[in-house]
Amino acid sequence: MIKILGCVLILSASICACIFYERAEKAKLCALKELCDFIKHIRSQIEYFSAPLDKIYASYEKRGEIISLLVSDGVESIKELLNKADFEIAYSFFSSLGKGVKSEQIALCSYTIGELDSSYEEKKAELPNKIKVFRAMALFCGFCAVILLILMI
Repeated sequence: MIKILGCVLILSASICACIFYERAEKAKLCALKELCDFIKHIRSQIEYFSAPLDKIYASYEKRGEIISLLVSDGVESIKELLNKADFEIAYSFFSSLGKGVKSEQIALCSYTIGELDSSYEEKKAELPNKIKVFRAMALFCGFCAVILLILMI
């Protein structure tokens, strides 16, 4: 009876770990999309209204977790929500934002949007394969642990 309970606990723990990793990957993907949308908003505000940055930040209505952190705590606060390459692009963008003339700012926004959009599309295409790997690895590790438990006891 204890073996069965142990097996069920091990398999449920491996399935929970799989679900946790899937949600983390989906959250990173959503954060990247939200950041792209925010930069598109910045570009349109600069391009059409020549608005200052504080008004641009205040006018953005779709504030999710990443934008709230970004506006309140700065670009360093979003480091955990993005992977290293995407964070470096965002850091470079926000470090250069507000410096230069209007056309340079629009070009900077367009370049950053292009880079982040291509990264988003790449990650979006990879996500189903990653989820399959997470599920397979979780079940494999769970079954291996169950087999070891059965053989050890």
